[in-house]
Amino acid sequence: MAEDVELSAIDLRYECYRLRNPSLESKLLASILERGIEEPLEGVYAEGRRILLNGFKRHRCARKLKLPTVPYSSLGEDVPRGSSRCFGSQTTRASAS
Repeated sequence: MAEDVELSAIDLRYECYRLRNPSLESKLLASILERGIEEPLEGVYAEGRRILLNGFKRHRCARKLKLPTVPYSSLGEDVPRGSSRCFGSQTTRASAS
């Protein structure tokens, strides 16, 4: 279940491992401006912080739009398990389509 979280409360320590796509991010920015963030950002709650694992483009767009909060869904308290849940579900979705 997603909760609204202050943008500044999200730890971005893994952002450097994700690829940037300015074209896709531009389209996402327009979509968020029109409809808001439809899919919550995902991460884990570890070391007393919300660590983002999925949703870096949405986070950057929210920052550009000066949104104070974003929807955030916790995948647990363990980074490896959270990563597995986060990216394992994307692999499953991709192979199902």
